[in-house]
Amino acid sequence: MSFAIEKGIPAPRFRPKPGQPGIYPWRQMAVGDSFFVRYDERPTSAVRAAYAQARDGRQFVSKKVQDGVRIWRVR
Repeated sequence: MSFAIEKGIPAPRFRPKPGQPGIYPWRQMAVGDSFFVRYDERPTSAVRAAYAQARDGRQFVSKKVQDGVRIWRVR
């Protein structure tokens, strides 16, 4: 199986509506904090969002654990 690589297609950006908090607690997390997302709560979106939140020097890692995914702030 092969995939075609395409250039110039803008990626969608999630932007909460004004006054609506984001789903995940990225900005409230200190280094060493973590949170758990169950499989039935869309963990793949949480993992993708973790990579998107790696701005301003913040960095997150995720690991598949029993019944879901745990995401840590590491920097």
